[in-house]
Amino acid sequence: MISVQDWKTAKSAIAYDTDHAEAVEALAALLEGDITPTDAAESITRAYTASVKVIQGPPKEAPWDINKLAEFWRVFVANAIRSFGTAEQHERLFELLMEISRQPDLEDDDGMVVVTSDRKTYWVDLPDFDGCFAHAGLRKLTIYVA
Repeated sequence: MISVQDWKTAKSAIAYDTDHAEAVEALAALLEGDITPTDAAESITRAYTASVKVIQGPPKEAPWDINKLAEFWRVFVANAIRSFGTAEQHERLFELLMEISRQPDLEDDDGMVVVTSDRKTYWVDLPDFDGCFAHAGLRKLTIYVA
């Protein structure tokens, strides 16, 4: 099994921007038990706030595959779930999801709550997690039906 540090090094190499780098750092620290799920959730949501606001709402909606948060779920979280198998690490990842969903609703610059095109609210609904996890984490083909 890969160590958290080796995983972090490998994932940091493909974290092409500071948002992903910050999220990978928080995820690795969580997996090692260096920070709490609450602290990791705050770091991760802070990392992706600006990019989520940019693609939010018509006419700026972007498909999930270019949404950086969706990429985080698909590339980093799903891989962490597959890479680390201890009950303690899985519990930390589960708690991370719970803590992300407990973060205050993300608001745009006008004070409006940010939602996806299918009306999922950032952060409570964990937008894009379900499809990304099913596809990348469980390796199931998913089709979105409106």
